[in-house]
Amino acid sequence: MAVQSINQTLPQVYKQYHTIIICGNTFNNVKYLIDDNGFIPLLIGAGDIPRLWMYTRKDNNAIAIVKDSLAIHPAIKVNIINRNKSLTIEVSQAPNSEPIKMCDIDFSNEIPNINQINLRPLGYNVYGDNNSLFIGEQKLTGNHIENLQSLIKIEQSK
Repeated sequence: MAVQSINQTLPQVYKQYHTIIICGNTFNNVKYLIDDNGFIPLLIGAGDIPRLWMYTRKDNNAIAIVKDSLAIHPAIKVNIINRNKSLTIEVSQAPNSEPIKMCDIDFSNEIPNINQINLRPLGYNVYGDNNSLFIGEQKLTGNHIENLQSLIKIEQSK
């Protein structure tokens, strides 16, 4: 099976955090959470307010659903509460259904803390709460991870 490349241009203004906490795990100098054969579904960039980009894919094209922390798809809602220094992203998968929280970030400290993540609506079994990050069946708790291009690297053999 041939590996097909995804048409995705990452934003030039994206600058990774040097240190970020994701579900109780500290990441230093980790550029991407997921790299799926060159497709990056989520970017969490540094800024006064975290700068998020979220993508889904259709055929061989990356489709942005959040650009620079602004929802650009009607099923997505981005909430930024400056007084609490929090940012959440929710998706509604059906009319009149309870929205699913995909990301909850506390940026009240120097190091931002993603205390909830759920990438299952994007097709990745990656989710977590304030204490643990689950990647498939693996549970990560209290880890310090440094100097990676991506935490999760998915590659198809050529």
